[in-house]
Parts: sequence; C-alpha cells; structure tokens
Amino acid sequence: MEDSGVQHILNSSMTEDLTRLFRFFKCVQGGVKTLLDCVSKHLRNLGRSIVNEHGDSVSLIPEMMDLRDRFDYFIQHSFDDDEDAKKAIATDLQYLLGLTKKSPEHLASFVDDMMRKGIRHMPKQEINQILDKLWRYFGPYDILHPVGSAHRVRPALRAVLNYIEAAQLADRIL
Repeated sequence: MEDSGVQHILNSSMTEDLTRLFRFFKCVQGGVKTLLDCVSKHLRNLGRSIVNEHGDSVSLIPEMMDLRDRFDYFIQHSFDDDEDAKKAIATDLQYLLGLTKKSPEHLASFVDDMMRKGIRHMPKQEINQILDKLWRYFGPYDILHPVGSAHRVRPALRAVLNYIEAAQLADRIL
C-alpha cells in the first residue's frame, strides 16, 4: 500500500480516519494484515530514526516510551484493541529495542538520571506513571537480562519508588 495515505494519517494523528480505514479493511479478506503492514513499516521507520538520533544516549528511553504511547493510543482508539494490531506493534517495538545493544545500560542510566535530577520532589502519582511506563515498555522484553532477570524488574522499580518516598519523608522531617 505504497502512497496509501496511511503514513500521513499516522503522522497527523487522524484517529477517526484510521478507525474508518480499519473498519473498512476488516470487511476485506487480508485487509487488516495489509493495513497493519503499513503501520508496522511506519513504526519501524520512526523507531529507526529515533535510534539513529538518540541511540547512544539516555534520551533514547523517553523517546521510545513516547513512541510506544503514541501507537498504544492508535491501538486503543483506532484499532478497537485488536489482538493482531497489538501483536504487530509489540513485535515492531521488540525489533526496535534490538537495534541498539545498549538498551539495558540506557534504561539503568535513565532511572539513575531521574533519581539524581530531583525525582524526590515529584508527586508520587507522577513517579508511578513513569515507573508503569517503564514496566509496560521494557518489562515484557528480555533486554533487561544483562541487568537482571525480567521477573525482578518490577520489584526493582518499586524499590526505587520506596527509596524516593523515604527521601521525600526525610525532606519533610528535616
């Protein structure tokens, strides 16, 4: 579906138009797969440009989380939480994580950087949102293996939250 307009629809966040396309292609045999192939190609192109631009820095993590949020929004609002769409996006995101071998180090540096830059003064709800985003994006994948087993990631992130809460409490007391 070269020059189909799907890329423009995604770039412009035209969710209603994407919904119409999805519903139309559901009626055509193999239509959803064709549409998802276009979405996948676009996501991979965006992800590659992010990795090329931010691949060797801590800024890669928030950029990739934003990309994930953007396509999760499309899945929820345009693709009616379609399982095939979820699988396609998850596969693409896993591919993008594999483009840089330093993802675990960047993740650790990102959390460390958050803690150093005043996360102690952030509201607990905002901290929870960031940690949940990190878990949602990185938890299911094995990129964390060099840092620790994936099943230990959530407790580790919660330990960070407990540390922050203790630091905030200490600030109030002092």
